[in-house]
Amino acid sequence: MSKFNIIKESDFVKLDMTGMFDFEQTIAALNDILGQLDKDCLDDFLFDLVDSECGLNELDIYKIAEFMEDNVRLFKGRIALLLGSALAIDNSRFLKFCIQDPVIRVRIFFDKDIAKQWLASPPTLV
Repeated sequence: MSKFNIIKESDFVKLDMTGMFDFEQTIAALNDILGQLDKDCLDDFLFDLVDSECGLNELDIYKIAEFMEDNVRLFKGRIALLLGSALAIDNSRFLKFCIQDPVIRVRIFFDKDIAKQWLASPPTLV
């Protein structure tokens, strides 16, 4: 069973995803984030994908990158992708490659503490 949970932390918004996620579920989770946030906020995001399985193909990932760029006013901060294994790195690197807007900064992490440290640092230290 797949589920997602949105948690507003002090320095960032955390999205915990567990189980298998396909394109529709991923877009639903991102839309839920958009509905909960202030339209003019500058939030950083931690997408915790450690306990999730990716059911996305390359076209799905490209469409997710387009969705984020279409909503750049909310995704204009930093995005930390927390992965549980090296198996998910190809899809994460492809997402990072597809996002062409320079104000959306994506980094991939395997350690939650290092990801939180990056999000807590000044935004100029990318």
